[in-house]
Amino acid sequence: MSNSKFNVEDETKDNEKPKIRTNKDHKKENKEIGKKYIKAKYNYYFGYRFKAFNNYIKKNLKYFFIKYIKLIIVILLVMTVIFLGVGIAKIVEGTSFEKETEKYESTNKSLESKEKDLEMEAQNQNKKIDSKNVSTQTGVQRAKKVFDDVFNGMYSYDNSDEYDTNRKNNMKHIENPDEKWVSSVYSNAKDDDGNSQIETLNLSSDLDNSSFFTKNPDDTKEKVVPFKVVVSHTGYIDDVSSDYATRTHYTTYKVDFDTSTNKIKHMKKINSVKVNNDIS
Repeated sequence: MSNSKFNVEDETKDNEKPKIRTNKDHKKENKEIGKKYIKAKYNYYFGYRFKAFNNYIKKNLKYFFIKYIKLIIVILLVMTVIFLGVGIAKIVEGTSFEKETEKYESTNKSLESKEKDLEMEAQNQNKKIDSKNVSTQTGVQRAKKVFDDVFNGMYSYDNSDEYDTNRKNNMKHIENPDEKWVSSVYSNAKDDDGNSQIETLNLSSDLDNSSFFTKNPDDTKEKVVPFKVVVSHTGYIDDVSSDYATRTHYTTYKVDFDTSTNKIKHMKKINSVKVNNDIS
């Protein structure tokens, strides 16, 4: 009986003997210890500070909102009123602009109708001139050549340099280039500081058509012959994408042409019509 008891105790002791630990077990244990060490270091330098700061923020924010809640509500209400007022102002402004646009378009349609009537009258006069079979040596034909040069130079240009060159060349067609009416009708396109308005506004222009007529195209005996010239040209504001960036202009001039010198004695702008062009 006693021998059997001792045998059982010996077997139990054998089972309780520690297992032999491998290098893998040691590395795993050291890795776990390293993680705990790094975590402890992080908490010591950063973690506890972050936790303390987070608690401080939560506590003080709650205190801040409780203390200034009324002021915050007032500020939000004021901002709401301001934004609402700005929105209403924009709506009113948009409505006003739409009415002005409709008014402007209505005016343009009326002016365009008048321009078409005027152009039709000029075409009829041109037909009258052609029907007279005027000789190419008459004052009327010489006047036409001068008018073609002048108005083509006045209304066909891509930049300020081309405009200036055209104007300089056209001065030879004017009897007295120093008279005041010249700078008024055919200006140098410069502002008070001497800067080119064409360059400043990035303008360019194309002459579309010019028509001229006189009361007596068959009467070539008069020294000074009065003409009316109707010019249509398209003006552009380069690099601008807008319906208002391209406009067709219709202008009527009263011109006195001296057939003895083949030069313009006087020229006056009678009226000018602008029509917006839709561009895509």
